[in-house]
Amino acid sequence: MSAPERAAPRPAWGPLAFGDPCRDCGYRWDLPPEEAVALVRDAPGRFTALVEGAEGTERHPDLGWSVAGYVQHVADNLLGWGAGFAAALAGWEREYVSAKPDDVAAVKRYDVVPLPSALWTLGHAAQAWAAVAPAALDAGVVLEHSRRGRLDATTVVGAVAHDAHHHAWDVERSLAAARRRS
Repeated sequence: MSAPERAAPRPAWGPLAFGDPCRDCGYRWDLPPEEAVALVRDAPGRFTALVEGAEGTERHPDLGWSVAGYVQHVADNLLGWGAGFAAALAGWEREYVSAKPDDVAAVKRYDVVPLPSALWTLGHAAQAWAAVAPAALDAGVVLEHSRRGRLDATTVVGAVAHDAHHHAWDVERSLAAARRRS
C-alpha cells in the first residue's frame, strides 16, 4: 500500500484516551449499558441543576468553551450519535461521518449560545437519544465511524455517557472558577 493509500492512525478514544476510570471526571467505563442510557436520559436535569443561577458565559481558564457551550456540545453529541443509531436501525450501512467538536463549536457559535437554548436542545436531544439507544443495543448496531473505525452500540453508549458526565464536570469546574474570580 502506498503512502497516500495508507489509513491514518486511529486516535485514542474511550478508556485508552481518558483512563479507566477517567482520570479527570472519574467515569467508570464498566458502567452497564442500561445505566449509561439512564445517565444520559437524566443529563438535562443534572445540567439544569448545575447551572441554576448561572449566566452561561462562565469559563474555566483551562477550557475552551463557556458553560452554555459545554451544554450545547453535549446536546449536539447526543443528536449526532442518536442520528447514527437511527440511520443504522433503518438499514443505512454507510460510514458514519461526524465533525470534530471544535469545528461544530465554531459553526454553531458556542461562544454566544444562550444557556436557555442549550438546555432546551439538551432536553430534546437526551430524550431522543434515550429512545433510540436501547433499540441500537438490542439490535447489536455497529457504526463505521469516519475517524474511529467500527464501533458497536455498547461502546458508543459508554462513550456518549462519558461525554455527558465529563462535561458536567467541566461545567462544575467552570462555575467554581467563576465564583473564585468574583
